[in-house]
Amino acid sequence: MTKMFQPFAEFASIDILDEDLKGITKFCNQTQKNFPSVIKSNSGGYQSSSLFHPTLDKNKPMWNLFSTITKKIANLHRQNELSLPLRLDNFWININKKTHFNVPHSHPCCIFSGVFYVKTPYNSGNFAFYRNIHVYKSTELIKPEENMLILFPAYFDHYVEPNNSNQDRISISFNYIKNNEPQS
Repeated sequence: MTKMFQPFAEFASIDILDEDLKGITKFCNQTQKNFPSVIKSNSGGYQSSSLFHPTLDKNKPMWNLFSTITKKIANLHRQNELSLPLRLDNFWININKKTHFNVPHSHPCCIFSGVFYVKTPYNSGNFAFYRNIHVYKSTELIKPEENMLILFPAYFDHYVEPNNSNQDRISISFNYIKNNEPQS
């Protein structure tokens, strides 16, 4: 069931999915093993470089995950009364060890962004939306769960609190953009 909420007058959603976490975890660990970490929003931990759609063709659990996400994005898109055609732009793997976190950021040039939680040990840090406009400050904290999908407009500022667990927190983040490819 989708939970809709409006932290800042625009729609975002949270869903608990039923995905193959074992297969997805294997993909995430293999990515970490084969590709070096980059530094973008991560403070410590592993963040893969951007991965693209063809990567999904070779991995059924990931293909299934992004098929579900694409349907959820389409629903959220309709709820926001938008009519632009969208497509997956990129995705990346986040593996945060103890004390690692993601700094405040947004995703410019994208329409929707999101995160799917693969592994969320107890005390591994909340996901947070925030706004800081003049004297108005607002924060919406979300306690991640395994198989949780959070979707939101890409311009929402957000961050992830430090992982205070001794186990890895694993998530997959992604962006959807306007599809400029001709429709057949």
